[in-house]
Amino acid sequence: MIEPGKWVSRVGVTGAALAVAAALAIPPVGRAQQQPEVWQLVTFRFQPGRGAEANAIFKDLIAPIYRDNPHLLTFRAYREVESPVPLDLIVASRYAGMAGMDESNRWHQQNAAATGRGVGPLYGRLSDLSVSHDDQFIEILPSLTVPAKTPSRLTAFEWIRVIPGGRARYQRILEANAVPWERDQSTVKGSRTGRVLVGDGWDYGRLIGFDSLGDFHATLTNGRAQPFAAELDTLVATRRTIIVRDVPELAIR
Repeated sequence: MIEPGKWVSRVGVTGAALAVAAALAIPPVGRAQQQPEVWQLVTFRFQPGRGAEANAIFKDLIAPIYRDNPHLLTFRAYREVESPVPLDLIVASRYAGMAGMDESNRWHQQNAAATGRGVGPLYGRLSDLSVSHDDQFIEILPSLTVPAKTPSRLTAFEWIRVIPGGRARYQRILEANAVPWERDQSTVKGSRTGRVLVGDGWDYGRLIGFDSLGDFHATLTNGRAQPFAAELDTLVATRRTIIVRDVPELAIR
């Protein structure tokens, strides 16, 4: 039985999962949030012809249970627009820290015992429909967050592996230069950076909201011309970028 927050990867779709965003937008930062946000991100690659069945399980069976879970902050799903690795669906659940995830897991166990409606067996069915899935956990860094200005149509998920010994410097440049620059860009609808807690050797995950591929390209080009860009690049050992759009019918809260 597979439970949310306890999923062990099988044949991973390496580094292809990130984000929690409001319908067509990155969700605003909760001012009352005490624990650092933690996202559980699962990327699926379904067996040929089984995607519709898997989506129906999420929409008709899993989503109603999640809506009753008081410990779940948001749940979102995303489909590929552009990706260097094959994927069918990314699902992202957001909690008030790992402690919030513990509370959510306890709630699911109690709810299943009381109602007979458990998400564990449903995720098991999804696993049976999948060629692979990849499970990762990200802790969001508030100092590296630009709250959403307006809803975004697309979200770029960027995974970063920094060079040995480079994490502190990389994070300082983001905080002092890159994130303030993004805040001033009309093409950037919001951005967030998280520290990867569990996830295929990546150090940081970033999500940036855009309205179009053209805006993404313009921001990328302009960013590379900034004075801080060269040093930031020297600290990056590997980067992977995926562009997705959300699935509104699977949005919760």
